[in-house]
Amino acid sequence: MLGTGIPSAIGAKLGAPDREVICVTGDGAAGFNVMELQSAARDRIKVTVVVMAEGEWTMEIPNEVARYGRTFGTTMGDVRWDVVAQGLGCHGEFVKSIDALPAALERARQTALPALVCVATSKDANLAMPEDIATRFYEVYFGPRPRSLQCSDDVVIRRVGRRPGRVPGDATFGHLGLAKRTLQCVRHWTVPKPHEY
Repeated sequence: MLGTGIPSAIGAKLGAPDREVICVTGDGAAGFNVMELQSAARDRIKVTVVVMAEGEWTMEIPNEVARYGRTFGTTMGDVRWDVVAQGLGCHGEFVKSIDALPAALERARQTALPALVCVATSKDANLAMPEDIATRFYEVYFGPRPRSLQCSDDVVIRRVGRRPGRVPGDATFGHLGLAKRTLQCVRHWTVPKPHEY
């Protein structure tokens, strides 16, 4: 369930108060229920939330490109989730590098308050899915991959810049392009039309 990580972490801590509870979530999912941290602060429920913040609904990009040939509404912008958490009465940390993460996590563990560590992450890295993960992703949306379809190792999703681009023979996208082989593989799935939902 998208967006249930923070309230689930609070429930886990209430169910097992002697255990350390850490919720790792994306920024899109965090936006659904981040306000529950105010409940945690008010009732002194010690949980730690790690938000991977890339400022975009990145996992929607392949879905939208597969269904519509373009993206729309995936950019969220930069949100300082640590500042949001501080406004809700929690401890907040902001991390821009992997080297700074261990110390930030330790400070989050040591505070008596619920804590949130906002980790600036990369859209590009999130979009670079290995073939087996990309296959499973598309199977969730479109059903099993046909047995006859064999995608090679060049099935990767890659960024091509912030202006419209075109992959020869395929649809024009906004700021995202897919490797041509990926599009050839995706075409073999049956994609319902928008009105069929």
